[in-house]
Amino acid sequence: MKKLLLIASLLIGSNLTLAQNTAIVEAAEEKNKPEEYIAYYESGKVSLKSFKDKEGRTNGATIAYYENGNKQSEGMFVNDQLQGEWKFYWENGRRQAEGMFENGKKQGEWKFYLESGGHVNKTKTYLNGVLHGPYREYYENLSYKETGQYTNDKKEGVWKYYYENDQKRYIYYKDDNLYKIEHFYANSNNLMFEGDISNGIGQMVTYTKAGKKESEGKADQVKNIKLGDWKYYDENGNLTKTKTYKDGEVVSEKKYKNGSDDFWEGIYFD
Repeated sequence: MKKLLLIASLLIGSNLTLAQNTAIVEAAEEKNKPEEYIAYYESGKVSLKSFKDKEGRTNGATIAYYENGNKQSEGMFVNDQLQGEWKFYWENGRRQAEGMFENGKKQGEWKFYLESGGHVNKTKTYLNGVLHGPYREYYENLSYKETGQYTNDKKEGVWKYYYENDQKRYIYYKDDNLYKIEHFYANSNNLMFEGDISNGIGQMVTYTKAGKKESEGKADQVKNIKLGDWKYYDENGNLTKTKTYKDGEVVSEKKYKNGSDDFWEGIYFD
C-alpha cells in the first residue's frame, strides 16, 4: 500500500512539474510572439501589413499594397527572409508572378503573367536564387514563343524561337556565348540560313526553299549587316557573282559567266 501511495505521489509530482514547465514555455512564447506591424504611405494609406518579433525581425504572413489599395505581394516571412509560396500582382490587381522561396531565394518553377491578364506569359526555373533549368515563353494561344535552358544563370545549349509567321530559329549557346545559328523557312524544317558565330561575327550560308546553297559570307550578328566578300550561286551550284560589303553596303561586284573565271566587274562609290 505504501508503494502504491509513493508511485501516486511521484506521478502527481511529475504531472505538476510538466504543467509548470508547459506554462513557462507558453508564457515565453507569448512574450516573444510577433506583434502586428503596419506601415503607411505619406498619404496615410497602408503600404504593408506584417508581424515583427521582439528582435525587430519580420515573421509571419505579410501583405504589401500599392497606394491605390490593390495588393502588391503576399507571402510569409521567417526571420526577415521570404519563405514558402509568394504571389505578386500588377498595380491593376492582376497576377504578375508566383513561386516559392527558400531562405529568401527563389526556388523551382516560377510563373509570370502579362499585365493585361490571362495566360501564363513565361515560366522560369530557379536554384538558390539563380536561373537554372528550363525557360519557356508563350503566345496567347499557349504555343511556344521561346524555349531554352539556363545553367547557373547562363544560357546553355539550343534555344528555340518561334515566330508568328511560322518561321523558327535555333540559337546555340555555351556559357552564355552564342556560337551557332539556324533559321528555317515557314512551316518547314528546311534551312533558310545557318552560320557559325565567333565574337559576334558569323560565317553564314543561305539556302533556297529547295535546299540549294544560295550564298555565303560573313555577317555582323549584332548590327545585322553583311561584311566582306559574299559569293552567290545558281540552282546548279555555279558561282554567279561576288559582292563586297563594307558596313552593310555593296562597294563592288563581280559577275561570272557560266561558273567560269570570266567576269564583269563593277565598283561602287559613295
